[in-house]
This record gives sequence, structure tokens and C-alpha cells, in this order.
Amino acid sequence: LLRFCLDGSEAVQTAFRVARAKTGKKKFIRFEGHYHGWLDNVAWGLSSPSLEALGDRTSPNIYPWSQGISAESKDEFIVLLLTFLFTLFIGITEGILFGVVLSLLLLVFRASKPHYAFLGRIGTTNYFKNIDRFSDEVVHRDDLIILRFDAQLFFGNIEYFKKLVEKAIHAKEKTIKGFIINARAINYIDITASEQLYDLIASLQKKGIRVMIVGAIGPARDLILKSNIITILKKQNLFITSGDATDNFDGLTKKTPLQKKLSRQTNS
Repeated sequence: LLRFCLDGSEAVQTAFRVARAKTGKKKFIRFEGHYHGWLDNVAWGLSSPSLEALGDRTSPNIYPWSQGISAESKDEFIVLLLTFLFTLFIGITEGILFGVVLSLLLLVFRASKPHYAFLGRIGTTNYFKNIDRFSDEVVHRDDLIILRFDAQLFFGNIEYFKKLVEKAIHAKEKTIKGFIINARAINYIDITASEQLYDLIASLQKKGIRVMIVGAIGPARDLILKSNIITILKKQNLFITSGDATDNFDGLTKKTPLQKKLSRQTNS
């Protein structure tokens, strides 16, 4: 196979693809001090900001080559490094099994504490963005909180979700009147999470806080409508978008027949 490349990064990426296609293996070994292109999954090493930041020479800290490299790449590189060392000193079979177990643990950890964002409306538009990323553009409100949770709700992360909600409520406990759960990224709710979510909504309602769910996709909406959640949430608090829920909360609009149909549709 002969392929001409424009730069080193392209050459390395091509080599990765050929090696993976030939061997069926997904991981690779990166040697410190060698050039491997500018791909995120290889752009980690011992290039620390200072000698002090490098840490102990027997267990040095790993740093990205650029601040633009995501933290997820670092996690994957650490798994790769540990798997390589285990394979080198213990054995190939043991190393592979160790890498599989470590990858599964990393997956569980990420699922237990997934990404989330508190959203705010940009001016009078229907765009709702992360208040930390667009702090100057969004409208900050003390009476309404919008939380987007970017993962399924299950027994492994429901306590994390509840703490996020409770912490946000506590920060505005004197002024908060409404709480919107943006469920666009929630594709599943297990039994444990369903029960905990029911109790959470009930506790917020006792404090005089109106709870709304927006953007629930089909599978999650089916689970909500056939569980006890809907008995306490009520169908009038299901909305298609954050804009619909916010306008309804402010008393500016009422649901149209189409909005009611779309927000309450279920196959169950």
C-alpha cells in the first residue's frame, strides 16, 4: 500500500487506520519524545508547564499539548498507558482483560457523573444556551431554573442528578418559582430513577415550585406517561421546547392543540 500525505498528522492517522483494519485492534502504544501528529488521542505527554508541575519522576503527571484538548482524551490516554504497562510486565492476556475492565469502569464513572448545563434564554429569542458559556448573552433569572441533563437517568446517577437540583434550588430558595428539566438528552429512565424523580418533584411542589419537563424524546416520554411521574407532574407541565415552557410559566402563552398533541404523544 502506497499513499502520499500532505503532513505528518495525516500520515499517522492513515497508519492508525491501516493497522486497525489489518489487526482488528483499537489501541496503540505512544512513545514519549517522538512525533505522532496533532491528533487529540496522542497529544498528551510529559510536557509540563514547569519541572515542579511534572511531579514525581516515577509517576509523572500527564499534560495536554494544548488547552484545546478535551479531558476525555486524557482519560483514554491514561487507560491506554496503564493497559500497556500491565501487558508489558504481566502478560498479553492479562493486559487485555485489565484494559477491558478499566474501560468499563471509566464508562460507568462517566455515566454516573455525566455532563449537564444550566440554560438561559438569549434575549427574546428561542435560543437557550449554557449560562456558563454564554454568560453575557443569556437572561439570568432568579425565579426560574432550567437544567439540561445529558444522559439517561438510572440508579447510578439519580443521586447526582438530585444533588444538582437541590444545590441549584438552595442557591435561589427565596426567589425560585419554577424548575424546568430539559430532557432532550435523556433516552431512558429506570425504575429506581423513576421513583426518585417522583419524590423529587413532590418535594419541589411542596415548596411551591412548579416543575416542568421539556423536549422528552419518544422512549423517555413513554416512560414518563406510563409511570407514577405523570400523576404528580401532570400533562400540562410537559412541553416541546424550553421556550414553550418559559412562555407558559410567565403567562405569555397557552398550549396550542398541536403542542398538547406533540408533548403528550406516546406509543405505550
